[in-house]
This record gives sequence, structure tokens and C-alpha cells, in this order.
Amino acid sequence: MQEELRSLQPQLVDTSAETESLMVKIEQDTVKVEAQKEIIAADESLASDLAEATPALDAAISALDTLKSCRYYASQVNATSAFHSQTGNISIM
Repeated sequence: MQEELRSLQPQLVDTSAETESLMVKIEQDTVKVEAQKEIIAADESLASDLAEATPALDAAISALDTLKSCRYYASQVNATSAFHSQTGNISIM
């Protein structure tokens, strides 16, 4: 049994070194993953804000379009009413 343990000692040392190396890599990868999580959380927050703001933007654009069309019709009405007010200046002979 002692002989078998002695023969496995180099393999144990190699395996321990590999394990230590993997642990270091896992720690490094964990740091990278945490950084990516923060970026993803910020992106999700921005997406949520955008989803919340989009309906308000659409409503504002619609209201602006309505104002533009009202302005157009108001200018048409003013032009038409100007024609009606000038008829009083015409005299019948």
C-alpha cells in the first residue's frame, strides 16, 4: 500500500497543480462574467426606459401632426374669410 501511494504521489502533485491552475482561471472568468452582468443589467435598464418613453414620443408626434394640420386648416379658413370680407367693398352699379 505504501509503495502504491509513493507511485501515485507524482500524479497527485500534477493533478493538484492542474486544479490550482483551473481555480485561478475560474476566478478570472468569474470577474469577466460579473462585468458582463453589469453591462447587461445597464442595457436592460435602457431598454426598459426606451420602451416606457416610446409611447410618449409617439403621442407627441401625433399631437404635433394634429397641430400642423390644424394650422393648415386655420390658414385656409383665414384665406377664405378674407375673400368674404372684401365683398362689402364692391358696389353695384
